[in-house]
Amino acid sequence: MINFTTQQPYQGSNIDELDGLGNEFCTFRQAVQYFNLTGKELAGAKSCARLMKVVEKEVFNKLTNKKEKKKVPFYFNVFEKNHLIETMKKNGHDIFANKQEEESYDIASYYCNQLLTKEGA
Repeated sequence: MINFTTQQPYQGSNIDELDGLGNEFCTFRQAVQYFNLTGKELAGAKSCARLMKVVEKEVFNKLTNKKEKKKVPFYFNVFEKNHLIETMKKNGHDIFANKQEEESYDIASYYCNQLLTKEGA
């Protein structure tokens, strides 16, 4: 199970949360950036899991009057890739030019080609 926008695998207990929900996930903001959207095209999308990562945060300790780094949980929602694509289609934002193009590409190849075309232009 990976984040399809960063190609990083999920780790720890997050793997258990995502088990059986799909193979490729991302956050809402990552999807907006990855698919080059405004956000309205994803209206109605439902997150499939709420994950957690531990981050270091600077907090002020009143006893010592110093800032200290403390590990705290950070929670975020993730969306399954195919659900996002179906939501975009339902909202009238079809990422494929025609049905033949959709059938001839798997999603990963389609976006690789889109990126290469943009970079080469």
